[in-house]
Amino acid sequence: MHPKLSEALDHDQLTAMAAPDHLVDWRLLLSLEAVHGAGVLERIPGDVDEVAADLGLDADAVAACLQVLVAWGVLRRDGRRFTWDEPRLTEDEVTVLAQHGVWIRRWAANLGPRLRDRHATSPIAPQGLPAPVGLRLLHLATRGAVAPVTALCWEALGTRATAERPRVLDLGGGHGAYSLALVERGAAVTLQDLPPVIEHLRTRPEFEPVTLVAADMHRELAGDHVDLVLLSTVTNMFDPPRVATLLQRVAEVVTPGGAVVIVSHLRERGPVGAAFGVQMLVATMGGDAHGEQDYRGWLEDAGLVVESVDQLTDSPLCVLVARKS
Repeated sequence: MHPKLSEALDHDQLTAMAAPDHLVDWRLLLSLEAVHGAGVLERIPGDVDEVAADLGLDADAVAACLQVLVAWGVLRRDGRRFTWDEPRLTEDEVTVLAQHGVWIRRWAANLGPRLRDRHATSPIAPQGLPAPVGLRLLHLATRGAVAPVTALCWEALGTRATAERPRVLDLGGGHGAYSLALVERGAAVTLQDLPPVIEHLRTRPEFEPVTLVAADMHRELAGDHVDLVLLSTVTNMFDPPRVATLLQRVAEVVTPGGAVVIVSHLRERGPVGAAFGVQMLVATMGGDAHGEQDYRGWLEDAGLVVESVDQLTDSPLCVLVARKS
């Protein structure tokens, strides 16, 4: 396997928001995404002429894309036959790398039009994913952050962490990995998200210990008198007025002495923070990589005191911890 790809795998940095030193080459990503989407990789090992014929594809075009994967040590080639190289990419790794290719195409399709109209769409932009697929990809992309973020949440709970069951609201909890980790530590967790997300989580037995609430966070918040509210990669999806209003409402449900934990990229924190602003430009109708001073202002206006702003050790993500006096 090519050292650059191997390094990205070792550091769990396969997403479009990886640090520059771990960013996988765009030519590999687009080639892999093309053959993955066409069903070619499911036929490996195989003869490219037979695979192409079965799928109604041009054999030489398929071979050209597969040769890129050979050059990166993902596949091996013997004449017209392609096989997996060792160590073989896992299904999850292939899925995340292919989605990275999708993001490259989405940037190319939407970025120009959105310079003129923030809500513009492009007919060549890739379509959105069904909730189960999107949640799985989000989990894979952020899995390295779950343990350190959970630890910071537990630290923010302070003496409440030793209470019978500290009450946590995982707002916009999506894939639910944070909720499960907090339940494992002993918290009583409510995960609130939109109906399609909650419908999917309710089909998974591991979420039985979590209270699942389907509701729009801009209209209502689940519960009150909670000890901690976690917003992980949520606030970046909205424009400043909506974030400010949301944090005002979040502060109202937190008990005195309780905490609000925000996980996101900050625009001024290097190349990834800056690039995340463009990611939100092409992926949302108003989101952004907001700045640290933006968050400080919104949190303080909501009656919360910012205690810390830290970047995770192995991730460009930042964690802001604020407390209600």
